[in-house]
Amino acid sequence: MITTQQNIERYRSQLDKIGFSFDWEREVRTCDPKYYHWTQWTFVKMFESYYDTEKNKALPISLLVEQLEKDWALTTFMQRLRMKKAFLLKSGKR
Repeated sequence: MITTQQNIERYRSQLDKIGFSFDWEREVRTCDPKYYHWTQWTFVKMFESYYDTEKNKALPISLLVEQLEKDWALTTFMQRLRMKKAFLLKSGKR
C-alpha cells in the first residue's frame, strides 16, 4: 500500500532528478497534523463567530442566537405572518 508520505518522497526525488531547485525547508504538507491542527482550529473559531457590523468586530454566535430568540419571542403572531410573507415574496416562493 502506497502512503501519502511515500508519494511525497517519490515526488521530491523526481523533482530533484530533473534539477528542480526548491528550498525544501519551506515545504508545507497539508497532511501533516501540525498543519491541519491550526487549519481546523481557525475554522472552528470562525464557525463559532459572526461579524457585528455595528460594533465592527467578531462576536460569539451564541450572542446572536440569544438575541434572535429574544426578538422572536417578542414578535406578535401577525408580525410573524408579515415577516414570513415578506420572506416568501423576496425569495420568489409562494
